[in-house]
Amino acid sequence: MSSGLRRRTDSLAIWPKPRTTNFAHFVLDYQTEELQLAEPTYFVDNDMEFPRIDDRVAMRQHNHTFLCIFECKPGVTDSESVMPRAGGGAPMSNGIAHLNHENAAIQRYLPRPGKLTGECIFIPRGKGAAEGAGYVMVLLANYEEICSELAVLDVKDLTKEVALVKLRCDGQRPICGQCKEFDVCCAYNEPPTHHRPRLSTTDIPPSGILSRLSALEGRINDANASLTTGAKRSSEDANQYDGDDDDAQDDDRESNSISNGLLAPPTLTGPPTFSSWRYQS
Repeated sequence: MSSGLRRRTDSLAIWPKPRTTNFAHFVLDYQTEELQLAEPTYFVDNDMEFPRIDDRVAMRQHNHTFLCIFECKPGVTDSESVMPRAGGGAPMSNGIAHLNHENAAIQRYLPRPGKLTGECIFIPRGKGAAEGAGYVMVLLANYEEICSELAVLDVKDLTKEVALVKLRCDGQRPICGQCKEFDVCCAYNEPPTHHRPRLSTTDIPPSGILSRLSALEGRINDANASLTTGAKRSSEDANQYDGDDDDAQDDDRESNSISNGLLAPPTLTGPPTFSSWRYQS
């Protein structure tokens, strides 16, 4: 593994440039008089971290390497959503790579855009399994659901999980049990307080459902009674209006009779007393 950090010639200060970490192969010639190393061979074109091998071949020639990588292609990681939630100390890797040194083939596992990956480990398929034949386990930080996940990958096809175990938070505040145990920053979203949680029907006992139905039936009956009373009052008011119309029609008929000479208006011929009124035909 080589570091892409460039150092100044006059001190050990690091140039303020973006840092890259590459997986490379150097050849050391102990008999040469040259002080400069030859250019290395780079195997993976991603920034990488924490390379692992099959521990059964440690300190010997090995043909399989597993690495944490960071894939910068658009759409792999939703950085605008993840980074504010991740905070400091977040693992800056979003995938796992498997390098086969025999044929230089590379497989990559890239989880969903809201997840970052931690360091991986290799587990042999069995006691007598060949090198690299087995599974890779990696811890995922799921910033969409604010939980941890354990992904199990088969080396035969590292691009997808064969198992995904959700390690949910125990809900302790201000720091949950897992974060307290591992001494890491605890990031979580506070639930909204202006919404009352809705209960599902499975959380309500049968007696509670019956009481709700009874109350609903009573409200429906009250509404029907109100509608019936309102309709009755409207009918009575309509009948009253019809009676007033009949009286008005009688007054109109009387007025017409007077105007046709059937009943002449009275004529005042003397002092204004009741006995001085008489009708004239």
